[in-house]
Amino acid sequence: MCHSYYAHREQVKLFVLGLFEQKDLAAFKLHLRDFLVQLKEFSEGGSNAELFLEEKEKEQAQAEQEQFKRDMAIPGMVPQHDKRRDTMSDM
Repeated sequence: MCHSYYAHREQVKLFVLGLFEQKDLAAFKLHLRDFLVQLKEFSEGGSNAELFLEEKEKEQAQAEQEQFKRDMAIPGMVPQHDKRRDTMSDM
């Protein structure tokens, strides 16, 4: 069994069992990320920015879309030939 200074036996056991219980990729990633953040070695020495990259990109895209909707509500704010107008009409 893994005897790590940072991960206790029960913690590793719950992590491994939890990996097999996950039914979708998002839940699997969340479980993995939570375990890595719990590890003192990882949280102190490594960068965890990559773990949150997907969520950050989604939030940024949503914020840009909301800003575009606000801009579209103001006549003349978005140029007539802006390609985003075409995607907006599809929504």
